[in-house]
Amino acid sequence: MAFKRRKKRKEQYQHYSWFDFLCDVLFFVPELLIWMIRLLGRGIWRLFDGI
Repeated sequence: MAFKRRKKRKEQYQHYSWFDFLCDVLFFVPELLIWMIRLLGRGIWRLFDGI
């Protein structure tokens, strides 16, 4: 979602402000976490259980 927003903004040649950057970061971080959990699957939970 964050990547799509950024790409759309670049295509429209709009000014990229700090607010836009913060929005992208806020959207991107949860996306990254969800993607990592999907990618690693249950292995990451086993890793935490071992600690």
